[in-house]
Amino acid sequence: MRTLILSLKFSRGKDCDKIVFGTDIEESRLSFSIKIEHPGPEAYSTMGLKVWSFLKRIYEDYGDDFDWIFVSGDDTFLMVEHLRQYLATLKDEEALYLGQRWVHPERASLPAWTNDLIFNAGAGYVLNRKALKLWYET
Repeated sequence: MRTLILSLKFSRGKDCDKIVFGTDIEESRLSFSIKIEHPGPEAYSTMGLKVWSFLKRIYEDYGDDFDWIFVSGDDTFLMVEHLRQYLATLKDEEALYLGQRWVHPERASLPAWTNDLIFNAGAGYVLNRKALKLWYET
């Protein structure tokens, strides 16, 4: 895990203003890595809950430190500069979410704060600060 995080930080991460990795392990040597506690077992089927927990933690720890947040898996390729150029064309007076959302098939097992919706991290998605705040506070 440490090798993967370091390779991502020094490849695609070098173009980011800030990069934070959410993991299921405690890695004190990586100050940009945070352990994410989430409901349910550590399994692919609980990935959505892990992402929700990660977003909650990001808002609580870094909520005022960013304009936009990009969330993806470790196997997503992103040209950061192209994303920056596109985001610069958008007005951020309102809450903006760019990406796919889907309703979780096991709604009954979800905590109430998810509002039955899961962000699909596959190709990644972007939220502005207002969208993350709106989601967090509802």
